[in-house]
Amino acid sequence: MAVMGHISTLPTEIMLDVFDDVLVEPNNKSSPFVPNVPWKGSEPTPFYARRRFQDLRLACRAWNNIFQTTSSFWNIISVDQKENLHSLRLALERSGDLNLFVTLRYTRGLGESWLSEVATMLEPHLRRCQTMEVLLPPARMFYILDHWIHTSVPRLRSLRLSVVGDEEGLLHSRPMKLITKLPPLFGNHMPVLSEAWLFYISLDWKGSQVPFSMLRSLNIIHDDTDPPLYEKASGRLLLECHSLEELRWMGWRNATTVSFIDILGSQSLSDVMIQNLKVTFHPSTSDLSSKIKILDLDCDFVVDGSLDVVFDMLVGLKALESLTFDSDNLQVSASLGHVRKRDGLARLTYLRFGLEHDQFSLALSHILSSFPLSNLQTLELSRGLDEESDRWTDAEQISELSVLPALESLVTTWSIVSDILIEIMRRAPRLETLDLDYEGYALFAELLETLEDPKADRDGILAPSLSKINCIYCIAMNEEYARMLDKRKLWASEGRCQEINARSDPLVTRPSASQVT
Repeated sequence: MAVMGHISTLPTEIMLDVFDDVLVEPNNKSSPFVPNVPWKGSEPTPFYARRRFQDLRLACRAWNNIFQTTSSFWNIISVDQKENLHSLRLALERSGDLNLFVTLRYTRGLGESWLSEVATMLEPHLRRCQTMEVLLPPARMFYILDHWIHTSVPRLRSLRLSVVGDEEGLLHSRPMKLITKLPPLFGNHMPVLSEAWLFYISLDWKGSQVPFSMLRSLNIIHDDTDPPLYEKASGRLLLECHSLEELRWMGWRNATTVSFIDILGSQSLSDVMIQNLKVTFHPSTSDLSSKIKILDLDCDFVVDGSLDVVFDMLVGLKALESLTFDSDNLQVSASLGHVRKRDGLARLTYLRFGLEHDQFSLALSHILSSFPLSNLQTLELSRGLDEESDRWTDAEQISELSVLPALESLVTTWSIVSDILIEIMRRAPRLETLDLDYEGYALFAELLETLEDPKADRDGILAPSLSKINCIYCIAMNEEYARMLDKRKLWASEGRCQEINARSDPLVTRPSASQVT
């Protein structure tokens, strides 16, 4: 009682600091491309819906009064159940004039009358919305936006619209039907909007009057029901997004085509991720420049010419730090010729490269030879190179490979012939981690033989800085297991490889200080 008395005399400002620490939630952001349920886990939970908040309110009358009268405990709002309506009324009253963070999520069994009541309650407060998330089935989405058609949102910075489930609120494994004719959004008055998320929604890009020129972040997911609408809009959209810094665009079954030149045309873009579209590459007669730092392309690629067309375009990405270039379907109209040295990718630290095509092996040697890659730290090979024809046997071709002085991690996600691994490792004096996440080796003996470099200065493992090998599909058995133990002991005594991980058998050896020179 005495302790409680002392606490109750503390100034409100100090109590609020204590409550903030107690009620804080970890930032739980999920991938923006979780099918059908975007942002789940990323939107903040309202304070009034947290168990700890309710427990603290019950502690004493003074604490409850602080919670009731402090507006910042009531401006995060989430509505998805009938019982939320009472909490919604309280939150709207007690949040004062603070900016609102609103999530409206439809639940099966809640009809149009419920939605109408929610829309009416929120409407006079939309002027305070800073973030609005609306996740509804198609007809419900149209209804709510039509209800707010004349309501302006002068503080809205982030708008997230997603069609989820069907009219019964059920989720499905594939996207729902696109909404193609939305009413004008919020009276076309969103003067500070900087972030838009449009999932399974096709806007009338020309007539929507969304302030694309002010957007800094644009996230799109759509299915393949109306690809011409997106193809027609893509060039115009990227041209009008003068301030766009981040673009996330995910299609469905690679049905929509977008030009890589259009992507580079937005001069402010720094972070681009495009998945499941068809990206076309055409020779450019002008020098392309871009501020893109992160470029993630996991699409079908159509190249007018050889892959040299793509490599020439990469030269203009002077700021590029991370590149993912993945394709399950590559179409080229010409084969690669001799390696051409290029001055580019000087800042690149991460490269993920994989092509489902018989030119993948040649393309890999070209990209590792054409550019200096002096700052590359992580290289991931995301397609298989396990055929006899994939081997690098041309001495002139091998001699062209660049030294990779900063490479620390080499990762494979499929079977890779040993020749390619060895040639890369020979050029990576600082390589620390070799991650072989595939079923290319059945026994550790094969792995050990691959890693023994007859041309090394010292007998033993390639890459003197190598400290960790992961090969979770390798099986340590009998003779091979004994060989592996002997080799591990030798490497440890030389202060080299400290850790070897095999299938269900993590084996760790850390050399003592006296063993490490």
